[in-house]
Amino acid sequence: MKRLQLRFSRSADGSSVFERESARSNCCNRVARRQRLQRRFALLADEPSALRLEKYMKKLPFVFLALILVFFVQTSFAQSNVEGFIQKSNDYRNQQKFDEAIAELSKAVAFEPNNVNLYLLRANLYFLKGDANGLLSDVQRVVSLNPTHSRDLITAVVLLFKAEKCSDALNLLDSLITKDAKNAEFFSWRFHVKACLRDELGAFDDITKAVELDPKNTQYRSNQAGLLSRLGNSEKALQLFEQLINSLENQIRTKDKSEKNILQSELGVTLINRSKIYEKNGDLTAMFTDLTRAVEIPMTENLSAKALFYFSRALAFRKQKMFDKAAADYTEAMKLEPENFVFLMNRADAYLAAQKYPEAIADYEQLIKLKKELEQIAKNQISYAKKRMEENASLPK
Repeated sequence: MKRLQLRFSRSADGSSVFERESARSNCCNRVARRQRLQRRFALLADEPSALRLEKYMKKLPFVFLALILVFFVQTSFAQSNVEGFIQKSNDYRNQQKFDEAIAELSKAVAFEPNNVNLYLLRANLYFLKGDANGLLSDVQRVVSLNPTHSRDLITAVVLLFKAEKCSDALNLLDSLITKDAKNAEFFSWRFHVKACLRDELGAFDDITKAVELDPKNTQYRSNQAGLLSRLGNSEKALQLFEQLINSLENQIRTKDKSEKNILQSELGVTLINRSKIYEKNGDLTAMFTDLTRAVEIPMTENLSAKALFYFSRALAFRKQKMFDKAAADYTEAMKLEPENFVFLMNRADAYLAAQKYPEAIADYEQLIKLKKELEQIAKNQISYAKKRMEENASLPK
């Protein structure tokens, strides 16, 4: 009442009446709101606690469902982005744009910083780019994230070895062998790494251990024989190769088609490795006998291996300045792998050495179309071939 009087005293016109009515209305509204809250609390107080809990629990599945949906949407979005980054990275890699490919994988790593595969993929890109420090950094990250997964760690070793980071590869292999001294693959890779570090005696110990753990592995036994030859014991190396070749030929006769194809590839590689010992010893007849045996293996699958057998014999022909035969073997290899620019470039060089300049020019022109990065080299060879053709044309007949 006092407040109403004070307001009335401040104004003598009709507005004082409005203020008085407005104050009364606000007061009534507050009272009504207070009464509604009291009734609500009273109802809650009368409601049994078990009933209130039951109503709350009925709402929980909807809450959890909403949370799951949010998580699923976020996860799917992240996976979609990562897959997109990987695809873009692969596209850039195929175009030899390694900086852009690395940048795309780095975006994927930002989404999934604990994904070991992403670091291995990026490490391989650093290798292709020639960035050994970047490769080493990603390999170290793989080791820290997954110190017990042998397959990922072997992949890391291979990348270090390819980048000629042999000391780092050796340290990693030493730690792996300490944890698992029965893994033949670990010893086989340490053989390669120690050979890289010129520790051939240590390498021989490791490849011998690998053979003991996995005596049926053709590659291990072939590497052991090859290293024996490099250590000066060619006679013992040839004996081991002979045993291995006989064993492979016997297995080929008894195995089914799928296993036979694998064994035939192994036999061809073993024959080529033994041919190198014959070449070192100066026995060219035995060398070409082994190379021809490899080429004549009747393979119906894994034709890329057969192409490499032809390529190996072609290289041997070129060393002996038998350029026509070399070109013929390069041609056979190209029939099996038409898009292989290495075969094409070598055939062009063989034609050039054989003074078959039109054939050489045709191959170099084809090489430019197949491998743009070699354009300048091919153009230089074309210029040389044309110059020699002009010189020959000017000679008296």
